[in-house]
Amino acid sequence: MRNKKMTILQSEITVGSEQYQKNKEALLAQLNEVRAIQ
Repeated sequence: MRNKKMTILQSEITVGSEQYQKNKEALLAQLNEVRAIQ
């Protein structure tokens, strides 16, 4: 039981970090656009 919970937790962390990377890249792209305008 405990191993199953750990596996689920690890997969959630993996998905979360992938989502974080996408958000970070999107924010950096927006920041670069703002800098280009100025």
